[in-house]
Amino acid sequence: MKVVSLASGSKGNAYCVCHDGAVLLVDCGIGGKVLSSRMAECGVAAESLVAAVFTHSHIDHVRGVPALRRMRPEMPLFANYMTAEAAEWRTGVGAREFECFENGQQFCAGPFEICAFSVPHDA
Repeated sequence: MKVVSLASGSKGNAYCVCHDGAVLLVDCGIGGKVLSSRMAECGVAAESLVAAVFTHSHIDHVRGVPALRRMRPEMPLFANYMTAEAAEWRTGVGAREFECFENGQQFCAGPFEICAFSVPHDA
């Protein structure tokens, strides 16, 4: 398993978790062009993206949701209910576009098994 930081900071956050040719995107606070170029720089193929999961709704974590929808309209987006609703307000991508989970719930995103849990921001 490999974790790649594509962006980290107040101007945008995005991380790739790579395993056996599949890539899970964690947050996408950068635009589509920046996302694509940084993935290419790191040797991560956009076609390998199987899902994206969003940790919270701050703009530096969800800014790229509209670009993801254009790039990969079939790719599932995961967020808890509050994040999906707030992301809709911030990005214009409907909350119904997200597959919602509850914190503490385990779910699968492609070959990745995820257990979401709450933490204080910046913890």
